[in-house]
Amino acid sequence: MKETAIVGGKSQKKQKGISVVIQNSSVQKLLVNITYVFLGVLISNGAIFGEFAPFGVAYVSSVPYQSMLWASAGTILGDLLMSGIIGYRYIGAIMAVIALRWVFSEIDVLSRRKYFAPAISFVPLIVTGIVVSMATGFELNDIIKILTEALLAATASYFFTKSINLTAGSKGITSLSQQELACLAMSGCIILLSFGRVSVAGLSVGRVLAVLLVLICSRYGGISGGCITGVATGIVFGLSMPEYGFLAAAYSFGGLLGGLMSSVGKVGVSVSFLLSSIIVLLQSNADGIAMYSLYEMLIASSVFMLLPKNLGSKITAFFSSVPEENKAEGLRKCVLMRLDYASKALSDVSDSVNAVSKKLSTVYSPEKDNVYTKAIDSVCSTCGLRVYCWEKSAKPNECSFESLTEILKEKKMVTEKDIDEKYPKKCCKSQEMADSITNYYELCAAYTIADKQINEVRGIVSEEFKGLSELLEDLSNEFRDYEYFDSACAERVGAIFKMEGLVPLDVACRINKYNRMSVEVIILDNDKRQIKKTELVKAVSSACGRKMDSPCISYAPDRCRIQFNEKPIYDLQIASAQHISGKGTLCGDCMNYFTDGMGKLVSIISDGMGTGGRAAVDGNMAAGIMTKLIKAGLSFDCSLNIVNSALIVKSSDESLATLDVTSFDMFTGSVEFLKAGAPMSYIKRGSNLIKIEAPSLPAGILRNISFAKKSFSLNVDDCIIMLSDGIVSGGDKWLEARLKNLTNDFDIKNVADDIIREAVERCSATRDDDMTVMILRCMSR
Repeated sequence: MKETAIVGGKSQKKQKGISVVIQNSSVQKLLVNITYVFLGVLISNGAIFGEFAPFGVAYVSSVPYQSMLWASAGTILGDLLMSGIIGYRYIGAIMAVIALRWVFSEIDVLSRRKYFAPAISFVPLIVTGIVVSMATGFELNDIIKILTEALLAATASYFFTKSINLTAGSKGITSLSQQELACLAMSGCIILLSFGRVSVAGLSVGRVLAVLLVLICSRYGGISGGCITGVATGIVFGLSMPEYGFLAAAYSFGGLLGGLMSSVGKVGVSVSFLLSSIIVLLQSNADGIAMYSLYEMLIASSVFMLLPKNLGSKITAFFSSVPEENKAEGLRKCVLMRLDYASKALSDVSDSVNAVSKKLSTVYSPEKDNVYTKAIDSVCSTCGLRVYCWEKSAKPNECSFESLTEILKEKKMVTEKDIDEKYPKKCCKSQEMADSITNYYELCAAYTIADKQINEVRGIVSEEFKGLSELLEDLSNEFRDYEYFDSACAERVGAIFKMEGLVPLDVACRINKYNRMSVEVIILDNDKRQIKKTELVKAVSSACGRKMDSPCISYAPDRCRIQFNEKPIYDLQIASAQHISGKGTLCGDCMNYFTDGMGKLVSIISDGMGTGGRAAVDGNMAAGIMTKLIKAGLSFDCSLNIVNSALIVKSSDESLATLDVTSFDMFTGSVEFLKAGAPMSYIKRGSNLIKIEAPSLPAGILRNISFAKKSFSLNVDDCIIMLSDGIVSGGDKWLEARLKNLTNDFDIKNVADDIIREAVERCSATRDDDMTVMILRCMSR
């Protein structure tokens, strides 16, 4: 594999692009750090028991080390807003946490343990609490308060650490466990606690937001959502002040009943929450405070009723956990779907192989014994002179017949004259003997050819077993990337297809480790005319709560497979041009491009051997089978082996075709070049031109061929130039010069037409050939 870089000077556009990326990265880091400062101010003002605010210390011990100083600045600012010696005590504890983290930052064995953050928030609060108590008058009761405060800080730091790791990681919200959701809920409630001090007309803004959160999660998260948020908000706000302890029971009980009534709608959730809370409020002794709490609940319920309906699908994702049995069932179902569909996609090739084998097996295949012995038995068995010719002098006569072998090899037949010349005695049936020898020789030759072809078919069938093994391995690798299967989403998608008049046989919604969803639907082939892509994309996007791209549709016997993938980051602008040799009507080059339903855009150029109708058959057959198998989910290597086998058994004549394939990942921008006998390709990047050469064999010649591969990463405005060998039959220097001199914003359609025009002019004096060029430009969506 050879790679040649043609450099034409530094690209100012590339340098500008790098500087923009660096600038964007710096801005992003600055925004993240500002967020840490803002959260530090909020969290440090969240108080429990009306006097303790240890959450700022817990926050500083939990944030990433590189953002620790930013978070500390926010918490110190928040503590300065507190009056009295307590605020300065927390500042001292924060400085102690910073010192401890700096000391242990190089000791990964300690700093990376999950109990490290709780420990370094616990110790400074214990020490500073004892010091302050001794300065202001130490009492035994203070020890219990200090210990309680330190334990709360340690617990909060654990929640903060888990929450920060979850938000910074790539794990999707739909794949979080209930424990992880509870950590997020507790962290959010601690942030809400800071708003508890903000009041309007005696009504707490923080408690209104807390009740609103419980109502939303009860409606869209069911029992799990209501219980998690009810308990989290109840504990946090119940501990905020001693007189508000009844809120722990009110919010928890209300969240439970609200979750139970989630199926009734907003009205059912609101009424059940209010009734359960009123019961708790009536049991409390704080009549005035209870009345204000009721007003806060009524305000939150009113706001809840005014929320838009489309908010529900996004909130539901936070609590849509998938039980293990559903995961296993979804995986089993999805594997069966893919294997069944792939087997149907392979059935066309398998049926062709079986038909050829069956046809060859019907050919009469005599035993491969001596042709002359069979001819003698056939002609001489009824002759009256047999005793004279064979039983008295058999040895010399058999040797005489063996001398006819050279004549048979040369002429494929013997005549009466040949018999008379070779036979030592006059034979009364020389013409009949000559015809019999010729017939048996033809049968033996036919048997030899048939046996050779049958052996070839057997070899191809054995390769099919190998291909099936590769298919299973590919599927195993593919499903390994899926984190879970969304059964609820699959039900919603199935309902949409039924509403559109399409009966889904199977539906699978999968989410991979990159949190990308793909939806696969199998319907009957006779329903394909009712497919309306635009309407389906909108409906499926709404059902999944994600923006889906246009579907990839493929067909197999009696089946139609529709696969949706999330809308990617990149796209390709594609232009092509083609020239048919001799101004004919059939081109030996075949080109195609399509999305595979998994976020990749695949482009193919196949060049059949020669020109005209026969080359067109080979080129279109190779590209057609490759397209069908890739859409069915087979890997490129497995698809190439099947195409190779199909070309070998297509006919007794030699059939071959080159395959030039590019696979562009529209999420990452990476591109893979796969070549089987194909000529070079190019990447135009600014003023630079990269030449991709990959020596390899075309399909249809030998068994066990493979693609030669090369991978690159594309930037926006980079262009891929693919071509057939007719373009460069007279050399490629002119083409490289032509591509190198292109400006960055060239029109790809005009350039494709110009390349074909110039290639035809250059080849007109030598040999005219089919020519194809395809240009693909990387673009952002």
